[in-house]
Order: sequence, then C-alpha cells, then structure tokens
Amino acid sequence: MPVSQKSQLTQKLLILLLLYVDGPSRPAEPIPGKTRLMKTVFLFEREVRPHFWSEQPIVFPFEAYDFGPYSDGVFDAAAALEALEMISTSPLSAGQELETDAEMPDDRLREIEEGPEARDGGGDSEDVVYSITDRGKAFIDQRVRPGYGITEAQWDALRRLKRRVLTASLRQLLRYVYSRYPELTEKSKIKGSLFAR
Repeated sequence: MPVSQKSQLTQKLLILLLLYVDGPSRPAEPIPGKTRLMKTVFLFEREVRPHFWSEQPIVFPFEAYDFGPYSDGVFDAAAALEALEMISTSPLSAGQELETDAEMPDDRLREIEEGPEARDGGGDSEDVVYSITDRGKAFIDQRVRPGYGITEAQWDALRRLKRRVLTASLRQLLRYVYSRYPELTEKSKIKGSLFAR
C-alpha cells in the first residue's frame, strides 16, 4: 500500500522522537538492535499513538511476520534519517552485547536477531545501535519543540515507552508483544520457543 508524502514525514519524525527522548540510563539513549527498534515503534502504534496525531489512524502499518509484528516502513524511515545524517547506526560495542536469556536457546535468540528485521533492514545482523545525531537533536530542538505543539504529557508518554522497552530483556519484550497482540504473531517462527519452559 503506497504511503503518502505526509505519512513519510510522520514516520521519520516518530523514529527521531523515539531516539531523542531520554532512556533509563541517559539522555537520548540509543536503541540497540533492529528487533528492539521494530517493537518500540510497534508499541508506540498500539499503546502511545492515541496521545499523538489522533486524527491520523496509523503511522506505520504492521503485519504478522516471521518474528511477530513487522513493518517495512520502520527501516525505510530509519535509512532515510541516516542519509539525512539525523540518526546514525553503529555496531554494538563489547559492553553493549545483546542479552541472552537462559530459558531461550542461543540459536533461537540468534534467529530472532537475524530474522526479517536483519534481512529486510539491509542484510545486517541485529548487532546495530540506533542513535540520534547532533543534527537530529538540533532539528528537534529548533523545529519540532517550538513548532509541533507536542505537550509535556506526550513527551512523558514517549519517555515511558522508551524506558520500558530498554529495561526489558529482548525475551521479555517479545513475550509481552506476543501475549498482548497474538493476532500479529500467527506467522511467527519462534512462538513456541519464546513460551517454552
């Protein structure tokens, strides 16, 4: 389904806002991993969007895919922002290793990490960090904060979402999404492993 030019701007702005707001550890905390970025945007759509652009029903259309809710638009918007030098991607450093969960075999976690998010996001592995650049921060500070009318309650909703997503392990995050939105997990290749005990 084609996305309007206005929607494209909204998609880029959403990702920029998610990277701009404070995380649990520091201001403008980066989002580690393609899966975590995808699920953060998904949870925004389902749980935070009513605080924003309520007249626009969907920013990113999600569908059921191999590893749960998925939208091509997330990586398209991130790539466009990176081309504009508003965000950057970098490999995870040794101190930022993706957590593994003892209850999920490493090969299944790696399958999540290198799943459709990796394949459709340019063929890279999950081991990437998304960060807002100084140029992206300046855009938010100079154009968005004064001109878009985002309320403090809306900023708080974004911060709460980011903190929740970044403090959960990848397995906890996926289990939450799969439990709460089962209609978007019907094609999942990992559903059984995710809930196996």
